[in-house]
Amino acid sequence: MRTWALRKLRRWNATALLPAALGAAVGVSQGQSATVIFQVEMPDKEMKKGLRIRAIQKSPGTRSRSQELVKSDYNFTTHVYTHKIDRLPPGTYDFVLCDHRQYKPQKQSGKLEGGQVLSISFLPEDQPRGDNVITDALLDPAGPGLRDTPVFLKDIATGCTITSVNTDDTGHYTFKDLPKMKYEVSRVEADRDP
Repeated sequence: MRTWALRKLRRWNATALLPAALGAAVGVSQGQSATVIFQVEMPDKEMKKGLRIRAIQKSPGTRSRSQELVKSDYNFTTHVYTHKIDRLPPGTYDFVLCDHRQYKPQKQSGKLEGGQVLSISFLPEDQPRGDNVITDALLDPAGPGLRDTPVFLKDIATGCTITSVNTDDTGHYTFKDLPKMKYEVSRVEADRDP
């Protein structure tokens, strides 16, 4: 089996209908790290696997922390996930809810200062469908296409993987029913930490 260094394959632009950012900025004193508490209210009253929360520090530098929401985060009475990410250094962040099975990515931005506890709420919305298609192939420079290889489609606005497919026997892949937005095709799942 070969190891491929190629991380980002290609960017696609099917016009720009990007998810709206939901603003959230709060500040306290400077110093030690901060904590963010996320609440995700499930609209269909069911626990879902694969929901991820990302904290992407935009300044200073760019760093990302991604954690999956798990069963112990879920309250079966209120149908709300409550998840905490602590020990975040001060800075400006994008907080993103990612799910590439059903819900569209959501993003809120904010500034964290030391000693702060910030609460952010998300209400997932179904992923919109469209009539756009992306098709291409992963080709081995020495011969045939790369078969049965996972390929991920990332929403550039939030950095979330929104769907994935495997290549066919000839290395071709197709993403169908896509809404109009900017995409990036990658061999690496976007919302996992590298």
